[in-house]
Amino acid sequence: IWMAKYAEGEGEIRDSTLCLYRGFFRNHLIPAFGPRNIVSITAEDIQWYKAEKLKTLSPQSVMHHLRLLRQMFEHAITWGRLKKNVAKQIRMPKIPGSFRILRVCAMPGRPSRPD
Repeated sequence: IWMAKYAEGEGEIRDSTLCLYRGFFRNHLIPAFGPRNIVSITAEDIQWYKAEKLKTLSPQSVMHHLRLLRQMFEHAITWGRLKKNVAKQIRMPKIPGSFRILRVCAMPGRPSRPD
């Protein structure tokens, strides 16, 4: 329903993003959750999905899947099908190398911080 009503129906999603979403559905979400109605999907189901996907996909890819699930649950709330977004209860996977340390450069009139 989400793909037909929102992603494809409203036409506000770029073609490249829509193609990506179709791949997520076809290759990952539908095989994992099957024809289940969104109201039957629990936080435990999504946590299981995340753990299983992290065995074969990069954390970045799994994060994209979880973001899509969160978006779907938000729309289900807007449409009156759900009261709570259980996908928000799932922590995003840590992305290796995404942590950056910022150095403070000396500015005129301000002393630099020691390393």
